[in-house]
Amino acid sequence: MKTGVVFNVPPDFGVSITAPFGAGSNIGFGLQAGYATYGYQMKPESQANDLNTVNEMYSFINMFPHFNIGGFIIGVNFGFPSSGSTRTIKGDTVSMFGTFSADTAFNGDVTYDFNRDP
Repeated sequence: MKTGVVFNVPPDFGVSITAPFGAGSNIGFGLQAGYATYGYQMKPESQANDLNTVNEMYSFINMFPHFNIGGFIIGVNFGFPSSGSTRTIKGDTVSMFGTFSADTAFNGDVTYDFNRDP
């Protein structure tokens, strides 16, 4: 499989809030919230067409609580999936639950067959 470029609409966006622990303090707590979209295009190595080239689109709502210590930020991002779709370029819905197979000679050949939804 090869990968390709996919542009997403809407672009990522979010808001950031930082609250210092005291007046003039360079230490504080922050929270960022956002909406992120990711897209992947999967197509065969050869003979790619509109029926076997798949665009995967995923959206997440992200929350990033963190501490800001003099400009050093430490925290954890939580991404909550909000939507996802897999479609061929032609527009057919497909399932990405397919079959992986690897060559037992370990020459690097890995294949993936996706299943079309009925």
